[in-house]
Amino acid sequence: KLETELNREQLLAVKHTCCPLLVLAGAGSGKTKVLTYRAFYLISQLQIKPEEIILLTFTNKAAEEMKKRVASSGELGFAGTFHTFCARMLRQYGPMIGLSANFVIYDGDDMEAAIKMAIRNLGLDLKTNKQGVFLHLISRLKNDLTPHDELEATARDDFYKRLVSIWRGYQKILADSRAVDFDDLLLNCVKLLSLPQMREKMKE
Repeated sequence: KLETELNREQLLAVKHTCCPLLVLAGAGSGKTKVLTYRAFYLISQLQIKPEEIILLTFTNKAAEEMKKRVASSGELGFAGTFHTFCARMLRQYGPMIGLSANFVIYDGDDMEAAIKMAIRNLGLDLKTNKQGVFLHLISRLKNDLTPHDELEATARDDFYKRLVSIWRGYQKILADSRAVDFDDLLLNCVKLLSLPQMREKMKE
């Protein structure tokens, strides 16, 4: 049945077994379908327990679709978005990396207010230092796992030096409020899972 329902690339992804799998594809290409069929395959063909399977996606809509499709096979260990998964992990294990378990998650409006405050605290003009530009750059750097110190060491012009200062100020504002933004959820989860003791715990 799989051969008739899936194309070659989808079938390879569904039957992939040697390690965790990341599927990158455009909108409407069948990512949700691949993940759900993969779950069915692991459960029915490889006798993997549903509670040992984690399916992650970036949108709530796709996450809900996955849950509905796989519900008949049993309750999965987790099926949802990367951000929700990371938030749950950090609520439970965040103190291992110095993050309070009671952290607040800043939404877009909170992030904009924080970056504006960081710009003002440096005595910079909001009109010539657009908060949207800096939020975008900070987000990209976080997703590239680029730390402050590395950017500061390589910053050669005034703009990037200003970016480092604004970024540091922004993170301090979040830290003072025991808050994280959406990118911090992913970044801190990577940091958490990099700990040998955490990786051992995940095998239990």
